[in-house]
Amino acid sequence: MLKQHKNAFLEAIKEFGLDPTLFQAEETNPPINPSNILELKTPIFTIKLKHTSFMFSVRYINYNFDVFVYKFTFFAPEYIEADWSSQIYGFEKLLEHFDRWLRFHASAFIQEQQLPDLWSQIEIYKFFVHDSAITEKTTSGFSEEEKKNLHRSIKEFRSLVLENFDPSQEQVEFIGDQLDYLASAIDRLNRLDWRAVALSTMISIATNLGVDTEGGQFLFKLSKQAFQLAIKSLQ
Repeated sequence: MLKQHKNAFLEAIKEFGLDPTLFQAEETNPPINPSNILELKTPIFTIKLKHTSFMFSVRYINYNFDVFVYKFTFFAPEYIEADWSSQIYGFEKLLEHFDRWLRFHASAFIQEQQLPDLWSQIEIYKFFVHDSAITEKTTSGFSEEEKKNLHRSIKEFRSLVLENFDPSQEQVEFIGDQLDYLASAIDRLNRLDWRAVALSTMISIATNLGVDTEGGQFLFKLSKQAFQLAIKSLQ
């Protein structure tokens, strides 16, 4: 494929507002099928989302750099791959089909991949709700010593997050608001209700930071480290 056409795909990704570094491109030669002499033998140019099989492939028709067929992966269950288009297209029309793939398939796939799994995060932070049975202790308030430990833990957790995740100013303000609310709840909520707020707070912070699975695990370690002294108060 001509470089001008390859470059146009990259420009289309930028114009659509997607991060070009999420994609990779490669050009391959198809295997020769001796039983079908009419089969296309032109190279296949494929744009993929990195580390996935989600793709948009194009190839020009024999002896013509400006006429193409294409195929792509649907954002659908099992990520079905379409067959080569039955029609041929000039490059401008091909770009229109590529734009539609970006809009209705690639962007939806990227959004799904980047969303946090809140159910798995609940499992990660289960030490906040290790025993959810309602007892006389869980429905009682914190002692003054326990309150001091929890305030200290919240302050330490805030410092650890800011130090290790380098959040933006907007994220710093969000984290501060969440942890300030959690701290204020110590005086007015019992152990059981406060644990629920703590769990919700941790998930909200993880979601706001946009952490992946590895980042979520690291955030969990920081929270466990910060709240180690206060853990007994939560049981």
